[in-house]
Formats: sequence, C-alpha cells, structure tokens
Amino acid sequence: MHTRSLAFASAFHLQELLIEIKRKIEQNNIHLKIIVDNKRWSKEFKVGDFVMVREAACSKHRTF
Repeated sequence: MHTRSLAFASAFHLQELLIEIKRKIEQNNIHLKIIVDNKRWSKEFKVGDFVMVREAACSKHRTF
C-alpha cells in the first residue's frame, strides 16, 4: 500500500510539473510575440509609388 501512495504522489508531482512547464511556455510565447510585434512595422504606399519587393530565401510558398 505504501508504494501505491508513493506512485500516486509521484504522478501528481509530475502532473504539477507539466502544468508549470506549459504555463512558462505560454508566458514565453506571449513575451516573444510582444517583442516581435514591436519590431514589426508597416508602410503604406500610394498608387504610383515604386517599391522593391524582396523574397525570403527560405520561403516555401510563393504568393505572387
């Protein structure tokens, strides 16, 4: 009976660790999204403006 309670305690501890890890990953993702969004900028163009379009070297899908 003692080993069963130890197994239950270990499983509960692992479940708590998993919940904590998921929470930290979500927090880090939110933090990184804020950083990326702050670095992103948008530019509006008028009809007739000349622009240079650069395609990323690693893009798999072409949208042209």
